[in-house]
Amino acid sequence: MTKSRTILLIFIVLFCNSLYSQSLTNRQVYDYSLDDVFIKKWDYTGVPNPPTYTKDSILSKHYSSNLDTLFYGMFRTSYTPPSGPNSSATHSSDTIIEHYFNLDSLAIHYRGIVPFCDSLPSDTFYLDNCNNKNIWKRSPKNSWCIYESDYVISTLIEGSGGPYYSYSAGGDPNRGTETYELIYSKKGNVICGNYYDFPVSLKELIKNKFTISPNPTTDMLKISFEEIHKTLNIIVNDINGKKMMSQTFKNKKTINLNLINLINGVYFIHLKTENISSTTKIIKQ
Repeated sequence: MTKSRTILLIFIVLFCNSLYSQSLTNRQVYDYSLDDVFIKKWDYTGVPNPPTYTKDSILSKHYSSNLDTLFYGMFRTSYTPPSGPNSSATHSSDTIIEHYFNLDSLAIHYRGIVPFCDSLPSDTFYLDNCNNKNIWKRSPKNSWCIYESDYVISTLIEGSGGPYYSYSAGGDPNRGTETYELIYSKKGNVICGNYYDFPVSLKELIKNKFTISPNPTTDMLKISFEEIHKTLNIIVNDINGKKMMSQTFKNKKTINLNLINLINGVYFIHLKTENISSTTKIIKQ
């Protein structure tokens, strides 16, 4: 091998290493902590409907046995304001289990799907001026499509998830732009963005439909509702999402649930009636 080829190979290796050093892994992007809060906004300018706001609060964090998968318990609230004076708001609340695997692999950006096209990404890396975390922004441009090119901006944020994105069909904002953005985050004592204050009526509605006590508990759990429900389904999952119990009750307002056969730990109780669908974190000790 000649000296010039050796120099060229060294340059290529250094160049490639510099590219991959400016990236984020799944472990970095989805590194949440207990009590972290994220509020996201989804909007589409191509339709007259209002945006949808989603709030995720981190309740639990658990690794798989090989430390390559992360499980998070999140309490998620979604709210869409009324679209007009004669319409009503839509809302939902639930506790969900999110998991992220291949933690040491590169995090995946959002990409709009366009047939017969490919993307040429342009990557930008910088530090967020609020929490001093790394941000990886990608702007792929479909450049050789037989149709009009779509345009996507995708963003991954260290410790705050993603991908967040802005998507314009045909690269033309007048045809509608879909956006999914992080508008607020609370990580420890560091708060970034503007908090979206969900309506008080929504908070009270979620809060007052039922009560669960005591929590933590040793064996018996009392679930009380505001009214009698014709059919009530209860599922208890462990922190990994495995179903541990499943029971159905008829014409009940109060239920005593026996957890004596469960080992001590964190569980999620999923309640579903004709007008309630919610999940609550409980602790057996």
